[in-house]
Amino acid sequence: MRIKGKKIDLDYVETKAFFDSREKVYTEEHPYVTTMYQDAHPQLTEERNQAEVNKLLPLLKLGQTSRILDLGCGIGRWADAIPCTVEAYLGVDFSDGFIRIARRRNRKENFSFEQMSVCDFGPYFRNRKLRPFNRLIAAGILLYLNDADIKVLMELFSEILAPEAIVYMREPVGIQERLTLKDFFSEELKHNYHTIYRTAEEYRLLLNMYAPDFEVFQAGFLFDEPLLNNRQETSQYYYLLKRK
Repeated sequence: MRIKGKKIDLDYVETKAFFDSREKVYTEEHPYVTTMYQDAHPQLTEERNQAEVNKLLPLLKLGQTSRILDLGCGIGRWADAIPCTVEAYLGVDFSDGFIRIARRRNRKENFSFEQMSVCDFGPYFRNRKLRPFNRLIAAGILLYLNDADIKVLMELFSEILAPEAIVYMREPVGIQERLTLKDFFSEELKHNYHTIYRTAEEYRLLLNMYAPDFEVFQAGFLFDEPLLNNRQETSQYYYLLKRK
């Protein structure tokens, strides 16, 4: 189903089944196809990954004291780009298949990966008595969350992030309106797909409501080159946030 404008919840059981199916797609030649879902365009996947890293990695201002939380880390795409000189990196993902691949691919000493829902990260953070992170990456994860769970996640920001934290959010957004795909069979992916493409303004409203201590200091469409975006109804959009 393609549902425009209306707010419809996703079934996370179906979402996880899709994620777990992607483990079989992984290849060493084109690893990022696994989580960037451009099965028919592996070269585009590489180009989009490189364009994103080139544009955003300098803006994260990473250094030896950087403690990075990567929510929805997938197979460790951002972990590949982040230098091993940072203090710590923790990648979290819903899919145990993705985490297995991430651990196999990335063996930097101060990098770790854990399988869990992002909605379970608050209790995990408290039980482990973790130190607050000063960098947060949430790239391509909110489209798989229902509105109620985005609220849970954004309300965690103040607790799990240090005062000097920088947040990088990147999501495919609906260009004209909110678009939900539910039990939508993708010919390219050969699987039912479940996702919510909110508009860029919807994400700003959600941030204002649920993360009022943070402000957007830079935002915009991710790709400057039109050829890097091959969808008609959606486009990649990013936000950089800091505490007010």
